[in-house]
Amino acid sequence: VDPVAIAAVLKETGPITTKEFGQITGDNLAQKLLIDAYREFNSATGERQSINDEIAGAMIDRLTGGDQLLSVVRALASTAPGRHLQIHVQDEVLQDIVVEQGFGGALDEKAIDPIAVFTQNINASKVDVFQRREIEQLVTLTADGGATVERRVTLHNETPDGAFFDKTQKGYFTAYAGNNVMVYRPPTAVTAGAVSVKGDARSYPDG
Repeated sequence: VDPVAIAAVLKETGPITTKEFGQITGDNLAQKLLIDAYREFNSATGERQSINDEIAGAMIDRLTGGDQLLSVVRALASTAPGRHLQIHVQDEVLQDIVVEQGFGGALDEKAIDPIAVFTQNINASKVDVFQRREIEQLVTLTADGGATVERRVTLHNETPDGAFFDKTQKGYFTAYAGNNVMVYRPPTAVTAGAVSVKGDARSYPDG
């Protein structure tokens, strides 16, 4: 369950009130937990983690409480097509049911034209939340009904000044964004050109 799924639950069931953040709603959840928490609380002393534990406990109570169970299930199910809710159980029969209902999280292997771009953090940094991604595709249709596609993926590491101060390239406090970029294409497609990577993934106040 990711923040998008939890936000959907809060939109359906109402906000959570906390001492440090006030009301956490479906609209401000990501901003408060993934951005503000790193700016306002000390991760090195465990302050941020302690606050998050308290909030997580309240969220778990909301997710598992029986008084709004139908609303919670409806909200979570609405996020499954975007893979914000993924379920795995060890019992194969139950897992088959999970997959049939679209909650397994797997990409649809039967899709004719699966096209997707994913990034994976490889240096344990927390700057992903500031990352902005642009995907441009130039599609040229061919006479046989196919297409030649040139795809350009641009990652912007918009780390704010002062938010991260460690100039190493790994860990919580670095402004360095290390990413694997994974590009999915239809299974019958042929890669006709080399992949090129340009640019500097670091972003520091002093340039």
